[in-house]
Amino acid sequence: MEPKPGEFVFDDYDRLMELAEKNNLGVILSTIAAIQPYWIHREVPGSEMIDHMGHKVISTNRGECHFRITSGGCIGNPGVWERMKLFLTEVVKRYRSAPNLRGWDAWNELRWNVQADGLVCFCDYTLAAFRKWLSDKYGGLEGLNKAWKRRYGSWDEVMPGKLPDRPYTEMMVFERFLTWRANQHGKARYEIMKALDPNHPVTVHAASPSPLWPGSMEKYDHAINRGNDWFFADYLDGVGCSSFPKWFGMDDADFAIRVEFVKSAARDKLVFVFFPPSQDVVHLRFQREFFASKRVKDIISNREVSIVDSDNEQECKLTAPEWRFSVLVEQ
Repeated sequence: MEPKPGEFVFDDYDRLMELAEKNNLGVILSTIAAIQPYWIHREVPGSEMIDHMGHKVISTNRGECHFRITSGGCIGNPGVWERMKLFLTEVVKRYRSAPNLRGWDAWNELRWNVQADGLVCFCDYTLAAFRKWLSDKYGGLEGLNKAWKRRYGSWDEVMPGKLPDRPYTEMMVFERFLTWRANQHGKARYEIMKALDPNHPVTVHAASPSPLWPGSMEKYDHAINRGNDWFFADYLDGVGCSSFPKWFGMDDADFAIRVEFVKSAARDKLVFVFFPPSQDVVHLRFQREFFASKRVKDIISNREVSIVDSDNEQECKLTAPEWRFSVLVEQ
């Protein structure tokens, strides 16, 4: 979409929006700013992530992308963020008035370190932000030394944990910092997009609910390094997660708990409904007063939804639209 800095080519997206409108489809546009242009490191020198071994991360194409690279530049780098902001701004300005636009997904699967092939990030910008976060949290270096029982002499001596047990305190606190940073990044994306388009809901979605993101050395991931669903739901218009039962062999219990985690975090925000291939009507039940009012709308099909109170819950029936996907929002 941006083959050269500041030069945007919207042909493909325009065509998709046109085809969707012709077929009476509502669209939620996902803004995938974390898969970055080839030129990012040329335009922002030194923006590469640094892994836990001190190596510069080499970015490549993703398997499902024809072009653009990941993991790209660190989201903590101000030069990278400025170019992300421009991308988000141009996309929202282009499509905010589209008649079939139903909403925005501001951050696809909360990705920022995919294909880093190491624990990240140890770049100067991330380390500086980490140390400032610690200083604010503990009231300076003396407070940190007292809490951690350390004798650090200056902030440049304070480093994140290198591996899960090297050492425990520094690693656990660094993971909390990464959660906080992802929260703030998602919030910043939301604020940019919502300011440009206050008329449509703006959400984010993860690859898995945050309680199911434990981290691993095999895939080089810190625990909960893509943010906290409960934070996102408090601030944004909604939150969700990807689920691919067939691809990843999820049984009914696995799929159901993913839905419950997201619903628990979302509380009074958007509710996404996917229709099974064999069902044209679904009967949904919610805890009583889940919807404060009875004015509920499916923003994909643009239909009003009737909410009925029963003894201890609220109920509704949905007829599957032809694209078998609904998003319920309280008016």
